Amino acid sequence: MEIDKSETLGRWALVRARELVIKNKGILEKAIIVFASLIPEYTRENCLEPNSLVLFDIKDKFFQFYTNKSKIKLFEAAWKIAIFENEHDPHYRYTIFGWVIEEIVEAVLDGRWQPRPAGHPSIYWNEPRTPQGDHGKYRGRQFAQFIGKTN
Repeated sequence: MEIDKSETLGRWALVRARELVIKNKGILEKAIIVFASLIPEYTRENCLEPNSLVLFDIKDKFFQFYTNKSKIKLFEAAWKIAIFENEHDPHYRYTIFGWVIEEIVEAVLDGRWQPRPAGHPSIYWNEPRTPQGDHGKYRGRQFAQFIGKTN
């Protein structure tokens, strides 16, 4: 299946290939959950990589806000795999959790990476409002002052 040159990827996925996407995304989600179940349970105490501890912190914060009960197992599995890969595999540690993260930070700082809109995510999310109003648009983020995007 190909995307027509005049069609956007989003439209293709939501309109022309919706059934294909829904059917096969479920297969991927189940595979992620199954793979994570094969990884032994671990804790902060038996992880040595400093960035794994940062990932634990971000994961904990994520689950303070995320409320979609039908996807909790998927996201728990994804976080488990992410920390596991960062902890044990230098390839992923230094490419995905190193270089790619650094590139995203650079894109944020130079204004190419766009912030999420105010109030988003809007469903299955209970992030508190910031002093400037709703969450999103880099509101409440310390780095916002450095890039001139505070609202």
